[in-house]
Amino acid sequence: MNCIMRMCVVIFFGTAAAAAQELNYDTWTKTNETKDGIVVYARLVRNSEIKELKANCVMDAPPMNVWQAVMDKDTYKDSSKYVVIDKVFRTANENIWYNYQLVAAPMFAKRDYTLRYESHKDQARMYYRLVWRTAKEYAPPQEKGVVRLSVCDGSFVIEPYDGGKKSYITYWVCTDPGGRVPAWAANLVNRSSLPDFIRTVHRQSILFRDKQKNGGAE
Repeated sequence: MNCIMRMCVVIFFGTAAAAAQELNYDTWTKTNETKDGIVVYARLVRNSEIKELKANCVMDAPPMNVWQAVMDKDTYKDSSKYVVIDKVFRTANENIWYNYQLVAAPMFAKRDYTLRYESHKDQARMYYRLVWRTAKEYAPPQEKGVVRLSVCDGSFVIEPYDGGKKSYITYWVCTDPGGRVPAWAANLVNRSSLPDFIRTVHRQSILFRDKQKNGGAE
């Protein structure tokens, strides 16, 4: 389940690369809508230069299958190559855990962070939610030359759509890459990073859906 945090690697600098258009603090501004129905929004964060990002879309798979995709390590296999250290710390509550990771992405200084995860599943309502935030617990001493993220928060909410045959997802993230990230570097990751990640989850969800239809594992 720790692999879920690798979505933060996918959009590592995405919050700094939101479109240069008029944004405000209190309401979301639509910045992009893809041909396949993914709508991306952004808004400013008070006392900060970073931006929050949010995306909504309908996925052609039941909520349980989308949840399986979100929690499956294969969904993040393309970004996991940048993860140098990956440690999971369990708690007495099976729905709460911590994850420390050190990431070495191309063209950027190494970065690390500890995230606290909390999951909520209501199978009767077909509602699933994963929330994460930066945490100090279980973080090792900061190494020289490594930028430690102070903000890496987000959530992934899955709700039933079309009677549960499909899913309506809301993905929110607020990440400050820290360090000296110049504008040209931040722009390397633009608004397409969020839709690309969502498409990856969607494809994996359909695999789980089809496997279930064909009598495979739940």
